[in-house]
Amino acid sequence: MLKKRLFSVCLAVCMALTVLPLSGLAASAETAGDYTYEVLSEADKTCAIADYTGSAAELVIPSELDGYTVTRIMNYAFQNCDTLTSVTVGEGIMFIGTGAFENCTSLVCITIPDSVTHIEGNAFTGCEALTGIAIPDSVISIVSSAFWKCESLTSISVAKDNPKYASENGVLFDKDKTELVAYPAGKSDAEYRIPESVTRIGLGAFYLCASLTGITMGDRVTDIDAYAFYWCESLTNITLPNGVTSIGFSAFYRCGSLTSIVIPDSVTSIGEWAFRDCDALTLYGCPGSCAETYAAENDIPFVILGSGAASGDVNGDGDVDAVDARWVLQAAAGIRPLEGSALAAADANGDGTVDAVDARWILQAAADIRTL
Repeated sequence: MLKKRLFSVCLAVCMALTVLPLSGLAASAETAGDYTYEVLSEADKTCAIADYTGSAAELVIPSELDGYTVTRIMNYAFQNCDTLTSVTVGEGIMFIGTGAFENCTSLVCITIPDSVTHIEGNAFTGCEALTGIAIPDSVISIVSSAFWKCESLTSISVAKDNPKYASENGVLFDKDKTELVAYPAGKSDAEYRIPESVTRIGLGAFYLCASLTGITMGDRVTDIDAYAFYWCESLTNITLPNGVTSIGFSAFYRCGSLTSIVIPDSVTSIGEWAFRDCDALTLYGCPGSCAETYAAENDIPFVILGSGAASGDVNGDGDVDAVDARWVLQAAAGIRPLEGSALAAADANGDGTVDAVDARWILQAAADIRTL
């Protein structure tokens, strides 16, 4: 009897499902010219663009299709549209979805209206001809991966009244400039000093920035997010301040020109693959530190700060003097990159940071006031 009842229940459920309208299971797709769209609300007469099959070079994305107001560009809607060179997003569109313009390799410029509020991840990834982008004051959410692999991008500007974001010299920050969100990969500068206000280097912030050879961070930086300096192939010199606590997943992945980096003792977390494929790299740090453990677990050469070199003899001439102190000050200012034993010798007080304090200790040692 129980088996018969179970069978009856299952049969009833199956019969009920067969008479459900398909619209209850999935949104219907409609076409209007080169566009495929989905109705979001019949009551509000709104829709979202789902696909584009045209081959235009210059395109104005419409604000209305078949009497429906377009409010969203759905995920991957214009992906791989390699004929597009110029796009104007229609007024009233509020959402640019994941990968919406991904790999539009000929796209040089895009105009975003003051109605867009969200720009999702990888929205413009692979738009290798895009040179600049202006963020209106309406935008309140940008996923930092939106501009990855934009190799010609030299400037991200933000409207001054935007409540969430700001820009400085074409670099994208959050409003109070405590997080560096995106550094345009097409900028040609070899050196960059991160503003003192920054406490976090965001997800993929310097993704594929091939021109950068040196980075200097402000003393307030505590977090380096995943992919932060991913494949910065020319990067040879970077100074981490004493205060950094975490280095994220693949943060320095494929920084093949990086030969040495001092990991401050303040670092308590280093993510998987943080220094993967940095084949020439040696890590420097304190004994028993997170850096030493990470280096041992990942077969990365590790040198204890102060070992293998006379502390204070930065230029390796056998003397500790004012020249060494000057080298330390130049290194602290990002003017003179130090590597290997010179870098270890420059950290005279062994705190994991090369700064003016080390220069003072070296001068005191040169005057026989302090023993190093």
